[in-house]
Amino acid sequence: VPFQLRIPLFKLAVLNREETFEGSLRLFVVTKDKDGGLSPLRQVQVPLRIPRGQVLTAMGQYYVYTLTLTMPPGEQQVAVAVRDELAASTSFLSRSVQVGPGTGGTVQAAGSGD
Repeated sequence: VPFQLRIPLFKLAVLNREETFEGSLRLFVVTKDKDGGLSPLRQVQVPLRIPRGQVLTAMGQYYVYTLTLTMPPGEQQVAVAVRDELAASTSFLSRSVQVGPGTGGTVQAAGSGD
């Protein structure tokens, strides 16, 4: 099941390099099924590179990262932590989702937020 994370770029720390602005994120993802079974913790390192000429425009936008999770049909809880490695700060998000039957099932997220 694909999930899209929208991360506001203006909230991230970036370093001014010669031709780019660079940052570094680490994503932590875990899921829990209705019976309390937990998936293994998944970690993803996400380097950010914004060309110098695009940094002002980029800082008003979101960085969209798509991750694909394998989950059985039914109600699931998905928890995501986004760690800004340069700022040493972490944000958390947890949502209940309903995964439809079959391969490539649909997801309905309960609640709202970015």
